[in-house]
Amino acid sequence: MKTLIIYASKHGTCEKIVKTISKKIKCDVKNLNIVDSIDLSQYNKIIIGGPIYAGSIHKKIKQFVNENSKELVKKKLGLFICGLNDREFKEEFENAYSKELRESATLIETLTGEIIFTKLNFFEKIIVKMVMKTKDDILKLNTKRVEKFALKFEKV
Repeated sequence: MKTLIIYASKHGTCEKIVKTISKKIKCDVKNLNIVDSIDLSQYNKIIIGGPIYAGSIHKKIKQFVNENSKELVKKKLGLFICGLNDREFKEEFENAYSKELRESATLIETLTGEIIFTKLNFFEKIIVKMVMKTKDDILKLNTKRVEKFALKFEKV
C-alpha cells in the first residue's frame, strides 16, 4: 500500500509534525503551499493535516478536502489538526473536516502545537497576547504523540 501525507503549514509547526510522521512510516509528502494538484489515484492510504487558527483549519486544507472528498472517502484515511486548544478539539475537528470525511477516517487526532512569537506577524502577536495572555513562546509539540499517531496509522 502506498501512503501519502498532505498538509499545509503557516509557521512551520505542522511541517515539523509531518517530518516526524514521515520518519516513522514510508510515505510521500505533499505540501499544499507548494503543489496545486495531487493525483490521489496512486495512493491507498492518505494522511491529511493542518494547523488550526482561530478555530479554523488552514484554508488550503479546507479547499483541498472539499474538492477531493469523494475520492478521499474511498481511501484509508488519517486526519489530524495541530493546535493548542484540546478543550475544543471536537468542535475544531468538525469545522476542519466534513462529517463524511470524519466518519470515513480510520484515525483522527489532534497533535498539539506551538507558538513561536518571532514567526508571527504583527496582528497575530496582538491576538495571541490577548487570547493566550502571554507574549512568551508556547512549546507544546508532543513528538511522542505524533510518533504514536504515525505508528497507529501504519497498522491500518
